[in-house]
Amino acid sequence: MTIHTFRALILQSYETGNTSEAVRTFSGRFGRLAVMARGARDPKRRLGGVLQPLCTVELTVTLRDGADMATLRDAALVDDHATLKHDLERLALAFLLAEIAAESCDETQASEEMFAVLEAALGALDPRASQPAPTAALHHLLRLLALAGYEPSIDPALLRPWPRGTPKPVMYWLDAAEGRLHADSPQPVAPPPWPLPFHHEARQVPVPPQALRALHDNQHTETENITALPALESAHANQFIAALVRLARWHLGHSVRSVRFWRDIVGMEDAK
Repeated sequence: MTIHTFRALILQSYETGNTSEAVRTFSGRFGRLAVMARGARDPKRRLGGVLQPLCTVELTVTLRDGADMATLRDAALVDDHATLKHDLERLALAFLLAEIAAESCDETQASEEMFAVLEAALGALDPRASQPAPTAALHHLLRLLALAGYEPSIDPALLRPWPRGTPKPVMYWLDAAEGRLHADSPQPVAPPPWPLPFHHEARQVPVPPQALRALHDNQHTETENITALPALESAHANQFIAALVRLARWHLGHSVRSVRFWRDIVGMEDAK
């Protein structure tokens, strides 16, 4: 049995007895890791406020080789992201990004880059940050998807100047939902193999050129330069986020539970 100390994000915790808790964590060292915190709610240990969802903590655990659950020895709070938790939209987006990042990794799989992007996302979603919440969330969601291996691409034809008098190709939200951000094809587009994340009346609404340009800029800007990105209109950013969440759900084979909380907050209607 080996002792490990590492920085982690608390995803979820639930009671398992009179004073103990089982905690789901995500870290660069171990990816998703379940931790048994015996006596966590004992007043003498004072860990109740540390093991809360979306708290960044430094954990000390014991873990047997090949085991998928560790035992907590100690935990110290690094950042409780209290200001983020005062804004429901930012809180919902934080839960959404955390769930996608964690589910993109296997149990106990080292995920240093994924964890670094998630920590940067939580900082960018802070109400004191300069970027609007949907723009910041979209930027980091694209980073997470790229690390997971399924980053959508944009057809250059949608961005370059088009000859006068010639109709420019159009990309629809339907294509975004399929993860194919490309120009119209002469071939019929097959329906996606999962429910669309938009109301049926919005399935063939064109994506505005400024939204495409902003998405392109998001994908080609380093994480450290996010404050230099143009702010994407919240409605457009939310449409892209919804499409990308469906793309993530399809690749992960996992129902992204936190998306319902986010949709309720932003008032986005789910597919019928």
